[in-house]
Formats: sequence, C-alpha cells, structure tokens
Amino acid sequence: MDNTDLCWTKENGNVFPYPGDETEKDLHCHGFAWADYDVPGDINSRAKWNNLFYVSLYDHLYQRGYADSITDDPLIMGQQAMCGCVEDMNPVARADCTEIVGQANYTAYQDGEGGPLVVRPVTGSFNLEFNSCKGYDYVEDFGPEDYYADPNANELKNSNNDLSAFVFRLYLEGKLDENHISAFEETMIGYRNPEVNKSDAKRAEACKAAFEEAFPGKPYIETA
Repeated sequence: MDNTDLCWTKENGNVFPYPGDETEKDLHCHGFAWADYDVPGDINSRAKWNNLFYVSLYDHLYQRGYADSITDDPLIMGQQAMCGCVEDMNPVARADCTEIVGQANYTAYQDGEGGPLVVRPVTGSFNLEFNSCKGYDYVEDFGPEDYYADPNANELKNSNNDLSAFVFRLYLEGKLDENHISAFEETMIGYRNPEVNKSDAKRAEACKAAFEEAFPGKPYIETA
C-alpha cells in the first residue's frame, strides 16, 4: 500500500531527486521508535527487538509480502537496505508505525475482613500487543515542559499510525531529546508538517520544499 513519497537519494556525492511517483510507483514505509537508553521502564525500548521482528519479518514480509528495498529498483539510484536505522535511510515524507503495549491479568481481593486490598499479577499472563502507534501532530513551540504542565492541552491533536507523531509524543514525554529529533527529521522530512498524512500531493509538496531547502538553486527534477 502506497503511504509515502521518496524525496531523493544520494550516490557517490550526487543527489537524485524523485518528484511525484512516476518512478517510485507505490511505496510503503513503516517504522518504530523507542525511548533513549537512559529512560528506565519504557516498554518500546525493552522490547524493540520484538518489534523489529514483528514489523519486518511477520507483518510486512510474511503477512504482506513486502521484500524489497526502494533501491532494488534499477530506476532508483543509490544503495539502501530494506530495514535499517532512520539515519541510514533516504529522505521520505512520512511512515506508518507500530508501538508495543504490555498487557497482563491481575487478581484483586481483600485480605481478610477489614484487611487491605491485595492486587497480584497472574503468573504467565503477560504478553505484548503490537498496535498502530498513537501520537500527536507536531505543534510549534510546544515542548516537554508544556506537556508536563498540561498533557491534555487543546493544542495537541491525536494522530495514529504516524511515525512522526509517535516520535513527537516520545519527545514530549521526555523520552527523546532535541538531538534525536534533529537526526530523525533529516530523513522523515514531514515531521513538522502533519499535512503529509493527507495526500500524495501534500507529500510531493513537502519533498520539494525539503529538497529546495537542502540544495538551494538545484531544480527538483528527476535526473537519473
């Protein structure tokens, strides 16, 4: 399923723009994210390898049959693995994403007449659920301190199955810092532009704007 636009690739110091989808055709991009290693107890950090297996091998390869990198296409220049860290990927407009939610069953009872309420986990009931990630559309000048003061602020708009929105949520929760965000948006160029979730046309516009900012004076036309 087409869910993004490839903006450009690089090879041997040259840049190759890919406006529109005439060359790339249908392109699917999917990712996941987790808290910085200094943040304790984050389920997406502790189970990131489970998520990697689920997204890459089960959900996308086995279930959907997605098996190729974009640069396996002879019409698209450069080299890129099918799976990899965001800093090793070519710039795209957006990506879907999966997050992990931990689930467990509990029993609750009163320990004797007038005694305390006791809650215990049921042994062997813990499991991982792989869900479309939940996050927030990017809001300018809204940061972790604002989120801490009011996590239900009117400015925040829920956005599901969008990697950028999930990364913004992790940033607001104090699980990622500005350095992570800067590295992330070098590849996910629509991080600050939720409009890219609306249509191919919006994604094409965002790619063109990002290219012109990154390479002033270069025309955004396909050269390969």
